[in-house]
Amino acid sequence: MRDLFEKVIEFCFDHSTARAFLIFSGIFLIFSIGYAKEYTLIAFFTFFYALIAHRIVVLRKEEKLGDYAVKNWFGVLLYFFIDWLFFIGWIIGTILLLNKVYMTNLLTNYQHNFLSGLFVYVLVFVSAIFIFWIVLIFWRKIVDERKSKN
Repeated sequence: MRDLFEKVIEFCFDHSTARAFLIFSGIFLIFSIGYAKEYTLIAFFTFFYALIAHRIVVLRKEEKLGDYAVKNWFGVLLYFFIDWLFFIGWIIGTILLLNKVYMTNLLTNYQHNFLSGLFVYVLVFVSAIFIFWIVLIFWRKIVDERKSKN
């Protein structure tokens, strides 16, 4: 049994810490649904964050699109900001969920609570940067393919 756990942990950290976090958040989600129902919402939120973080790392590490994602200092800076702002949003969202702030209260009363407002603004800002980064990746790919055809 110990060998099995060692193989699972080695597999988790083989690709990235984002994959490890995704696997462990999935385990947390399964156990929270089965045993600790009061943490189910936090487990879903953590799993959603881990899924996004893993997708960002996979996009960066993929052979074809990864070169376009972090081609120069601007792409690296965008990747860094996206990764850390999603992480900060996850921390703030988890704190809000632990304090029993639900999404209906968050979206309607975010102007009255500093932490709720910060979460909403960080989420909107990082989503805009993420969309810009994705568009930039595909734009770089299209430009590079057009140059190679000529």
